[in-house]
Amino acid sequence: MTVAESVGSDFEAGEQSSLSLGTAAARNLATTTKSVPQMQAISSRWLLRTLPWIETKGGAYRVNRRLSYAVGDGRVTFTNVGSEVRVVPPELGELPLLRGFDDEAVLSALADRFVQQEFEPGDVIVEF
Repeated sequence: MTVAESVGSDFEAGEQSSLSLGTAAARNLATTTKSVPQMQAISSRWLLRTLPWIETKGGAYRVNRRLSYAVGDGRVTFTNVGSEVRVVPPELGELPLLRGFDDEAVLSALADRFVQQEFEPGDVIVEF
């Protein structure tokens, strides 16, 4: 069985085939796919999304936000600079004994009195 097809016969006979894309195919070609950065260490796109835009007279610049701590979450928060770890003074109000205590100077003085100690894995810290 042999079937002969003529390429131009449909066009000449008045039956025009669709020369445009369907709606779904056109939308697929019109939209772009944004991929996640492969290594966030070399790509700072994740950082740029988190920084706010500030309008200025000469252009638009981004400004870093200041770090703030949420007080009232039921946990004591610590900060670390290098190997030094410090308690955030207002966070001492999360302890049951100091709950509701608002004197910032006293909490700061109390936070300064804490001493950092290093322990190896397996060391006994407290024995009953």
